[in-house]
Amino acid sequence: MKSFSFSYRKQGKLPQPQLLRIAVGDQSTGLEIPLSTQATITSSAAWLSASPLIGTTVFTSQIALTSQAQNLQPGTYTATLEVTAPAPILNSPILATVNLQVTKRGGRQLGGA
Repeated sequence: MKSFSFSYRKQGKLPQPQLLRIAVGDQSTGLEIPLSTQATITSSAAWLSASPLIGTTVFTSQIALTSQAQNLQPGTYTATLEVTAPAPILNSPILATVNLQVTKRGGRQLGGA
């Protein structure tokens, strides 16, 4: 399982998006396999967005994970992203855990999950 972590200090700058990359095919031989993916955030996490949620590409698919933490209380938040792709992708679905740590403006962390 892949994992991603964001951290945010209240009233600070929002974390930069992070990319989940999924590769298929063999660029060295030119074997192209179209990759159709669908991403779903499987837990109730309004603070997390994934884009694109549905896409088709050749060789590599990228899904940008973005945290919208500005309205959250300090604490630890966790979500799961599930990316599915049809055959011939053998490791579908791909699961990723996404963690977000929100701290007070002064930087002190509150109790974790």
